[in-house]
Amino acid sequence: MKKLYRGSIVVFLCVALIVPSFWVHAQTQSQYIYVSEADIIASLIARLNELKQRLIALGATYTESEYVPPNTSLPRSSEEAFIEDYEMDGSYSVREDDRNVTIGTIELTLEESDAELIRVDVVVDPVTRDIEDDPDDVFEQLWIEHDGDRGDERDTSSKSAWSDSEGFDADSDEEYRVRLSGAGLVLEEGRVRIKIVADIASGIKGDEQEWEVFVPENGLRVRSPSGLYESLGDPDERAIVTIRER
Repeated sequence: MKKLYRGSIVVFLCVALIVPSFWVHAQTQSQYIYVSEADIIASLIARLNELKQRLIALGATYTESEYVPPNTSLPRSSEEAFIEDYEMDGSYSVREDDRNVTIGTIELTLEESDAELIRVDVVVDPVTRDIEDDPDDVFEQLWIEHDGDRGDERDTSSKSAWSDSEGFDADSDEEYRVRLSGAGLVLEEGRVRIKIVADIASGIKGDEQEWEVFVPENGLRVRSPSGLYESLGDPDERAIVTIRER
Protein backbone atom coordinates (compact mmCIF):
# COMPACT_ATOMS: atom_id res chain seq x y z
CA MET A 1 0.00 0.00 0.00
CA LYS A 2 2.86 2.40 0.88
CA LYS A 3 4.53 1.75 -2.51
CA LEU A 4 1.24 2.33 -4.31
CA TYR A 5 0.68 5.55 -2.36
CA ARG A 6 4.16 6.85 -3.15
CA GLY A 7 3.77 5.85 -6.78
CA SER A 8 0.50 7.76 -7.01
CA ILE A 9 2.18 10.87 -5.65
CA VAL A 10 4.99 10.61 -8.20
CA VAL A 11 2.52 10.15 -11.09
CA PHE A 12 0.48 13.12 -9.89
CA LEU A 13 3.57 15.32 -9.64
CA CYS A 14 4.74 14.24 -13.09
CA VAL A 15 1.38 15.19 -14.59
CA ALA A 16 1.37 18.46 -12.66
CA LEU A 17 4.80 19.33 -14.02
CA ILE A 18 4.30 18.24 -17.62
CA VAL A 19 0.71 19.07 -18.59
CA PRO A 20 0.90 22.85 -17.96
CA SER A 21 3.80 23.24 -20.41
CA PHE A 22 1.77 21.63 -23.24
CA TRP A 23 -1.31 23.67 -22.30
CA VAL A 24 0.66 26.92 -22.59
CA HIS A 25 2.06 25.73 -25.92
CA ALA A 26 -1.45 25.04 -27.13
CA GLN A 27 -2.66 28.53 -26.25
CA THR A 28 0.04 30.14 -28.38
CA GLN A 29 -0.58 28.09 -31.53
CA SER A 30 -3.43 27.69 -33.98
CA GLN A 31 -6.16 25.16 -33.39
CA TYR A 32 -4.15 22.60 -35.36
CA ILE A 33 -1.30 21.56 -33.09
CA TYR A 34 1.38 19.01 -33.77
CA VAL A 35 3.81 17.92 -31.03
CA SER A 36 6.34 15.32 -32.10
CA GLU A 37 7.05 12.22 -30.02
CA ALA A 38 10.66 13.37 -29.65
CA ASP A 39 9.54 16.69 -28.17
CA ILE A 40 7.25 14.92 -25.71
CA ILE A 41 9.96 12.47 -24.62
CA ALA A 42 12.57 15.23 -24.22
CA SER A 43 10.19 17.32 -22.15
CA LEU A 44 9.23 14.31 -20.04
CA ILE A 45 12.87 13.46 -19.27
CA ALA A 46 13.66 17.06 -18.34
CA ARG A 47 10.65 17.25 -16.03
CA LEU A 48 11.43 13.90 -14.38
CA ASN A 49 15.00 15.00 -13.69
CA GLU A 50 13.65 18.19 -12.15
CA LEU A 51 11.25 16.14 -10.04
CA LYS A 52 14.06 13.83 -8.84
CA GLN A 53 16.13 16.80 -7.72
CA ARG A 54 13.18 18.18 -5.76
CA LEU A 55 12.52 14.83 -4.11
CA ILE A 56 16.19 14.41 -3.18
CA ALA A 57 16.14 17.85 -1.59
CA LEU A 58 13.24 16.60 0.54
CA GLY A 59 15.20 13.49 1.58
CA ALA A 60 13.44 10.98 -0.65
CA THR A 61 14.86 7.48 -0.98
CA TYR A 62 15.11 5.75 -4.38
CA THR A 63 15.14 1.97 -4.46
CA GLU A 64 15.11 1.23 -8.17
CA SER A 65 17.19 4.14 -9.49
CA GLU A 66 19.24 7.02 -8.15
CA TYR A 67 19.66 10.59 -9.26
CA VAL A 68 23.19 11.18 -10.58
CA PRO A 69 24.55 14.73 -10.22
CA PRO A 70 25.38 16.20 -13.63
CA ASN A 71 28.71 17.76 -12.57
CA THR A 72 30.67 14.57 -12.00
CA SER A 73 34.17 14.31 -13.46
CA LEU A 74 34.36 10.52 -13.12
CA PRO A 75 34.97 9.02 -16.58
CA ARG A 76 32.82 6.09 -17.64
CA SER A 77 34.44 2.68 -18.13
CA SER A 78 33.90 -1.00 -17.33
CA GLU A 79 35.65 -0.72 -13.94
CA GLU A 80 33.72 -1.59 -10.78
CA ALA A 81 34.57 -0.26 -7.32
CA PHE A 82 34.03 -2.18 -4.09
CA ILE A 83 33.83 -0.77 -0.55
CA GLU A 84 35.88 -2.44 2.17
CA ASP A 85 36.90 -1.70 5.78
CA TYR A 86 34.17 0.81 6.66
CA GLU A 87 34.72 2.73 9.91
CA MET A 88 33.21 5.72 11.68
CA ASP A 89 34.11 6.63 15.23
CA GLY A 90 35.92 9.29 17.25
CA SER A 91 34.95 12.04 19.66
CA TYR A 92 34.41 15.67 18.70
CA SER A 93 34.07 18.71 20.97
CA VAL A 94 32.47 21.87 19.59
CA ARG A 95 30.73 24.96 20.93
CA GLU A 96 27.47 26.67 20.14
CA ASP A 97 27.67 29.04 17.16
CA ASP A 98 30.75 27.22 15.79
CA ARG A 99 30.99 27.19 11.99
CA ASN A 100 32.44 24.62 9.63
CA VAL A 101 33.20 22.03 12.32
CA THR A 102 33.57 18.29 11.81
CA ILE A 103 31.08 16.12 13.71
CA GLY A 104 31.99 12.77 12.17
CA THR A 105 34.52 11.14 9.84
CA ILE A 106 33.81 8.14 7.63
CA GLU A 107 36.78 6.00 6.60
CA LEU A 108 36.59 3.27 3.99
CA THR A 109 38.70 1.57 1.35
CA LEU A 110 37.78 1.59 -2.33
CA GLU A 111 39.07 -1.46 -4.19
CA GLU A 112 39.61 -1.80 -7.96
CA SER A 113 38.51 1.70 -9.03
CA ASP A 114 37.62 5.28 -8.19
CA ALA A 115 33.93 5.94 -7.48
CA GLU A 116 31.45 8.78 -7.46
CA LEU A 117 29.81 9.70 -4.15
CA ILE A 118 26.06 9.94 -4.68
CA ARG A 119 24.79 10.63 -1.17
CA VAL A 120 25.23 10.01 2.55
CA ASP A 121 22.34 9.54 4.97
CA VAL A 122 23.32 10.88 8.39
CA VAL A 123 21.51 9.91 11.59
CA VAL A 124 21.87 11.87 14.85
CA ASP A 125 20.87 10.39 18.20
CA PRO A 126 20.43 12.75 21.19
CA VAL A 127 22.24 11.05 24.08
CA THR A 128 21.29 13.89 26.44
CA ARG A 129 17.70 13.89 25.24
CA ASP A 130 16.48 15.13 28.62
CA ILE A 131 18.20 18.44 27.72
CA GLU A 132 17.60 18.56 23.94
CA ASP A 133 16.17 16.14 21.39
CA ASP A 134 15.41 18.42 18.41
CA PRO A 135 18.28 18.41 15.89
CA ASP A 136 16.86 21.41 14.03
CA ASP A 137 17.56 23.52 17.14
CA VAL A 138 21.20 22.37 17.21
CA PHE A 139 22.48 21.81 13.64
CA GLU A 140 21.87 24.78 11.33
CA GLN A 141 23.55 23.32 8.23
CA LEU A 142 25.16 20.02 7.33
CA TRP A 143 27.28 18.91 4.38
CA ILE A 144 29.98 16.39 3.48
CA GLU A 145 33.58 17.05 2.48
CA HIS A 146 36.26 14.98 0.81
CA ASP A 147 39.82 16.03 0.03
CA GLY A 148 38.98 19.73 0.35
CA ASP A 149 35.84 19.55 -1.82
CA ARG A 150 32.36 19.78 -0.38
CA GLY A 151 28.95 18.46 -1.32
CA ASP A 152 25.81 20.57 -1.36
CA GLU A 153 25.00 22.32 1.91
CA ARG A 154 21.71 21.24 3.47
CA ASP A 155 19.68 23.64 5.60
CA THR A 156 18.80 21.56 8.66
CA SER A 157 17.39 24.32 10.86
CA SER A 158 13.77 23.28 10.26
CA LYS A 159 11.91 20.16 11.36
CA SER A 160 10.94 19.38 7.75
CA ALA A 161 14.60 18.65 6.93
CA TRP A 162 14.68 15.66 9.28
CA SER A 163 13.01 12.25 9.16
CA ASP A 164 12.34 10.03 12.15
CA SER A 165 14.68 7.04 12.10
CA GLU A 166 12.95 4.44 14.19
CA GLY A 167 14.38 0.97 13.80
CA PHE A 168 18.08 1.87 13.78
CA ASP A 169 18.36 1.48 17.55
CA ALA A 170 15.95 -0.63 19.59
CA ASP A 171 16.78 1.45 22.69
CA SER A 172 15.80 4.77 21.17
CA ASP A 173 12.87 6.13 19.21
CA GLU A 174 14.33 9.63 19.02
CA GLU A 175 16.86 9.38 16.20
CA TYR A 176 16.68 11.65 13.19
CA ARG A 177 17.95 11.24 9.64
CA VAL A 178 18.93 13.73 6.96
CA ARG A 179 20.14 13.04 3.42
CA LEU A 180 23.25 14.85 2.18
CA SER A 181 24.12 15.03 -1.53
CA GLY A 182 27.54 13.93 -2.70
CA ALA A 183 27.24 16.43 -5.57
CA GLY A 184 29.38 14.26 -7.83
CA LEU A 185 32.44 14.16 -5.54
CA VAL A 186 34.98 11.65 -6.84
CA LEU A 187 36.49 9.23 -4.31
CA GLU A 188 39.90 7.92 -5.30
CA GLU A 189 40.82 4.23 -5.14
CA GLY A 190 42.47 3.37 -1.82
CA ARG A 191 41.80 4.66 1.69
CA VAL A 192 39.14 7.40 1.71
CA ARG A 193 38.08 9.91 4.38
CA ILE A 194 34.69 11.64 4.18
CA LYS A 195 33.90 14.34 6.73
CA ILE A 196 30.46 15.26 8.02
CA VAL A 197 30.59 18.99 8.66
CA ALA A 198 28.14 21.30 10.43
CA ASP A 199 27.29 24.83 11.45
CA ILE A 200 26.14 24.75 15.08
CA ALA A 201 23.25 26.91 16.27
CA SER A 202 23.62 29.56 18.93
CA GLY A 203 21.70 29.56 22.20
CA ILE A 204 21.63 25.80 22.72
CA LYS A 205 19.85 24.39 25.74
CA GLY A 206 21.90 23.51 28.82
CA ASP A 207 25.61 23.82 29.48
CA GLU A 208 26.48 20.72 27.46
CA GLN A 209 24.82 18.32 25.04
CA GLU A 210 25.96 15.00 23.62
CA TRP A 211 24.92 13.49 20.29
CA GLU A 212 25.83 10.28 18.49
CA VAL A 213 26.30 10.49 14.72
CA PHE A 214 26.26 7.53 12.33
CA VAL A 215 25.41 6.31 8.85
CA PRO A 216 22.64 3.66 8.74
CA GLU A 217 22.79 0.48 6.68
CA ASN A 218 22.99 1.34 2.98
CA GLY A 219 23.15 5.02 3.94
CA LEU A 220 26.31 5.75 1.93
CA ARG A 221 25.96 5.23 -1.81
CA VAL A 222 28.62 5.34 -4.52
CA ARG A 223 28.65 4.67 -8.24
CA SER A 224 31.42 2.92 -10.16
CA PRO A 225 32.62 4.06 -13.62
CA SER A 226 30.66 1.09 -15.00
CA GLY A 227 27.43 2.48 -13.55
CA LEU A 228 27.22 -0.12 -10.79
CA TYR A 229 25.96 1.21 -7.46
CA GLU A 230 27.11 0.04 -4.05
CA SER A 231 25.69 1.05 -0.67
CA LEU A 232 27.10 0.66 2.81
CA GLY A 233 26.70 1.90 6.36
CA ASP A 234 26.85 0.59 9.91
CA PRO A 235 24.71 1.90 12.81
CA ASP A 236 27.20 0.36 15.25
CA GLU A 237 29.98 2.64 13.99
CA ARG A 238 29.30 5.96 15.72
CA ALA A 239 30.98 9.28 16.42
CA ILE A 240 30.34 11.15 19.69
CA VAL A 241 29.79 14.91 19.50
CA THR A 242 29.85 17.08 22.61
CA ILE A 243 28.40 20.57 22.21
CA ARG A 244 29.19 23.09 24.94
CA GLU A 245 27.81 26.49 25.81
CA ARG A 246 30.05 29.33 24.67
